[in-house]
Amino acid sequence: MTTSVNRTQLLSSLSVITLLLFATQSDAATTLTLTTQNYAITLTINCEEAVVGCDDVTYVGVNRKNKNSIHLKGRELMRYCPDDQGDGPGKTPCHHEGYEFHNGKTTYFIGDDGRLEVKQGSKLLLQEQGTLD
Repeated sequence: MTTSVNRTQLLSSLSVITLLLFATQSDAATTLTLTTQNYAITLTINCEEAVVGCDDVTYVGVNRKNKNSIHLKGRELMRYCPDDQGDGPGKTPCHHEGYEFHNGKTTYFIGDDGRLEVKQGSKLLLQEQGTLD
């Protein structure tokens, strides 16, 4: 009788621990901060860690001088392999390049190297180098 009660308690405890782990993992978001001379930008990647090329990234940029802010939704940018990795040529992500956000005709790009670029069409409006942590 003691053995079956202990097994039941153990299985029950393991079930609770497993549920807590999955709940924590599915709600977890990764946050990065880019600091440049004029801007402090927080990126929140709202996808599970295993997702490649997340399409749910949040950008909160604050002008460090006047404290104006902007909130944008965007995505991760991936470079794809030119060779066939078993799923057809050009379909396998090879390299993470950064993050892209749109506000009307204005595109905000944050590179993995800490570069912030703001463009309107092909016209470069702003380029600053910073530290991405």
